[in-house]
Amino acid sequence: MKPDFVKNIEPYLLNEKVLMLVSEQLRKDLYPYIDVSDQMFTDGEYRSIVSSLAKSLQKLDDSSHGDLLSMLYRIDVPQKFYIQVMESGRDYAQLAGKILDRELQKVLFRLHFDQQSK
Repeated sequence: MKPDFVKNIEPYLLNEKVLMLVSEQLRKDLYPYIDVSDQMFTDGEYRSIVSSLAKSLQKLDDSSHGDLLSMLYRIDVPQKFYIQVMESGRDYAQLAGKILDRELQKVLFRLHFDQQSK
């Protein structure tokens, strides 16, 4: 069960600091599989970020299926979720949304516990 501060994470993307931290987290976790550019985050809209990430995921899956699975493992996206997405029509936007959710959770947990330790 998610803590209350992580249940609805989309609004956190409106926060410039959180968006920057998510960008850094994505760069770290997706490297060397996907190059996360600043352009992905220019407008800060959830749908735009998901769309851009979905295109990169599809390219990666087309070129190296094993690398995509390794990357998802690193991010902590369950393989079961990946299989469901692939069986339901290869909706890379759904997979991108899950990755973004997971990365936001990491950032929010870090911010939450950093504040509590002060």
